[in-house]
Amino acid sequence: MSDLTNNPHLKAFLESSLSCVKTPDDGNLYCNTTSDILGCWNFTKAGTAMIKQCPYLPGFNTKEMAHKNCSENGTWERANYMECRMTREIEEDMNKEVLNAFRHIYISLVGFSISITLLVISLFIFFKFRQLRCDRITLHKNLFISYLLTAIMYILYNVLVIMNGDILHDQPIWCVVLHVITQYFVVCNFAWMFCEGVYLHTIMVKTFTTGKWLIIVCTVIGWGKSLNGSSEIVTDMIYNVY
Repeated sequence: MSDLTNNPHLKAFLESSLSCVKTPDDGNLYCNTTSDILGCWNFTKAGTAMIKQCPYLPGFNTKEMAHKNCSENGTWERANYMECRMTREIEEDMNKEVLNAFRHIYISLVGFSISITLLVISLFIFFKFRQLRCDRITLHKNLFISYLLTAIMYILYNVLVIMNGDILHDQPIWCVVLHVITQYFVVCNFAWMFCEGVYLHTIMVKTFTTGKWLIIVCTVIGWGKSLNGSSEIVTDMIYNVY
């Protein structure tokens, strides 16, 4: 059953069908409760019409209303969904919104790609030249690595999740894991920026302090302490999603 209700259109139909109730026995003439392929039409008094919101289906405008007339003899007429169909103007507006959203995603993908390229070049220089191997550069390396991993995760998240509406709706476990990892590296970015400031402040205040222990502390803060924030994200997402 859970697999069936993962489909938003089928789920909307099932919820509509379950809302149907029995015709009251008060002596008045009613059209009986009925269902069509698009949903449920509840009992309606003869000579009136039932109006309901258009169903959640592709090509339908849920802001409009559908109606079904109940004739004087208590029989249903054919349901009218004509108002539900999206006009060309509405479809064009929705397409423009989608295109604008994807345009922003593409721009961010280009930006992340440029960042990855420059970060890889920078890290290559840091690791290649021996004269650059010092405590200060070690901090830079870790900061740049956190930037690099964040950019990679954001590209994966945008391509695999944001650009796929079904994934956003279904929220499979791998999507949750991907989101958590992405947020973890974002936290690492800020943690390593904090470490850069702590290191510079400590070196300036305590001139003769060795940087070995400071690098160890920064490593714990930069990569380890960030797990605390990520664990809260995991707990919150599991509680809300599952």
